[in-house]
Amino acid sequence: MKVLGQFSVPLSSKAQVAVVAWFIRPLLNCIRSWTARVREMSAGTLRFFNAANTSQPLIIFILGPPGAGKGTQSALLKASFPGLTHLSYGDLLRYLDQIPGSWVSSFPRRNGGTKPMIHADAAVQMLRETIDAGVKRGQLTWLIDGFPRSEAHVKAWISHMPAARFTLYLDCPREILIQRVLGRAESSGRSDDAVLSLVQERVGRGINESDALLCALAKYGMSATKVDASLDVDEVKRKVHAIFQEISNASELEQRL
Repeated sequence: MKVLGQFSVPLSSKAQVAVVAWFIRPLLNCIRSWTARVREMSAGTLRFFNAANTSQPLIIFILGPPGAGKGTQSALLKASFPGLTHLSYGDLLRYLDQIPGSWVSSFPRRNGGTKPMIHADAAVQMLRETIDAGVKRGQLTWLIDGFPRSEAHVKAWISHMPAARFTLYLDCPREILIQRVLGRAESSGRSDDAVLSLVQERVGRGINESDALLCALAKYGMSATKVDASLDVDEVKRKVHAIFQEISNASELEQRL
C-alpha cells in the first residue's frame, strides 16, 4: 500500500514487489561491493603471509687469516646480538669430515695431511644445507666465520646463495698471526696449530689470497670493511661492535638481531 499525503492507495502485487526491489537493490549492490573488497583484502593478506614465509637468510661474513680473531669476535658478537647464528666454516668442515662415510670425508687430503681438499661448489653446498636447515627452525641471520676464503669461493657462493649483506675483514700482520696460532695450540684442539711450518703455510696462504678475495667480494657488491685486528681483544671488540651497531641501525638487520 502506497501512502500519498493522508490517503493510502492500494498497490497490486507487482507494484509491491517493485517497491521492495527499489529499496533492496542498493543494499544488495553494497553487499556485493563489500564482499568483493573482503575477497581482495584476503587475497592480499594471503600473498603477504606467503611472502613472509619464504624469507631468505640474511648473511654476514667475518673474514681474515688464521689467528686474526674471527672465532673470538664472532662469539662476542653472538653474545651481544642473540639473533645471530654463528657458523664457522672450518669447524663445520672438520665436524662433517669426522663422520664415517660422510660425503665430506670422501674428499682427498691436502698435501697428504688430514684436511680434506673440498672444491668451491661443494663447500657452498655444505654451508647451504646447514643454513637451509636452520632457516626452517627460524634462524634467519647468519654470521659466517672464515668463508669465503678465495675468489673461487666467492663465485660459487654468489651462484647459489644470496649476497652477504655485510662483510668484515680482520686485518693483522703476519708475525702476530703466527704467534697467536701457536699460542692457542693447547686449547684449540687442532694439532696443526702446534706445528710452526704448517702455521706459517696456513697464515701465508691466507694473506696471499686476501687481495684476490677482497677484489672478488667487491666485484659482486660485498665490499669488506677492514678492522685492525692487531689490537687487544677488547679494542677490536669495541670497533667491531660499533660497526655492527651502525649497519643494524641502517637496515632490517636491527629487526632480526
